[in-house]
Amino acid sequence: GETLDEVHLTEASLLPDDRRYGLALPSYDDYLASGYAWAKKAHFVCGMRQAKATRWTASAGDNTLTAKHTDGRELDLRSAQGLADLEADVCPGKPLKLIDSQSKPIGLGLTDMKFPQISFANIETTRWLADRFDLHEDAEYGLHPGRFKNNIWLKGLKPWQELDWLDGQQTIQVGEAQIKMFMTVGRCNNINADPKTGDYGRNLLDELTMVARELGHYDLGQPQPFPLMGVFGIVTKGGALKV
Repeated sequence: GETLDEVHLTEASLLPDDRRYGLALPSYDDYLASGYAWAKKAHFVCGMRQAKATRWTASAGDNTLTAKHTDGRELDLRSAQGLADLEADVCPGKPLKLIDSQSKPIGLGLTDMKFPQISFANIETTRWLADRFDLHEDAEYGLHPGRFKNNIWLKGLKPWQELDWLDGQQTIQVGEAQIKMFMTVGRCNNINADPKTGDYGRNLLDELTMVARELGHYDLGQPQPFPLMGVFGIVTKGGALKV
């Protein structure tokens, strides 16, 4: 992903071009051939299953789509060679196909869920977790933000204060936009992938589950404590957002 200093939020939409592109695995075509119109993230390259993917970020221009590795390598993802080189690094033997979701319903993109959500995270929460796990990876965030991949990071809150917004599905003002908060962000194996090494390391998912048990965190519809960090919101009034 890219770091943005300014963005315009649109009602009931994702951030502009958020998750517009995906790298489909061979299982993607088989899945759609079975009659499904929407494929789960397991059919795409993602940190949940391909840890080495977490060392790559992508940036898009008017006619370009570039993957950048932490070691400085760059690949053109619109070229067959670029996709082949990325396959060799991330998932050898599994040819990749670039999917552009622009033809899908406006605001949906290639998200985990079938509605246009924006994810928010509290920097003080990740700092709290860094202290709890005794794992200080980033001077600002505590834990590496690449483990979580949230859209918007918030400052000036208390640890876990973001969960209070779910009581009555509160609406908050973010820049000129208004966001209705409605559910927590449940976590998956992606948080175990170290973006600095591209390997699965400590089982932070299990450790976060223990935190959930202690603090009584429940995800929507889950009868047992669930590992979560962050909240989802839907834009109810569009507007500009600047850092």
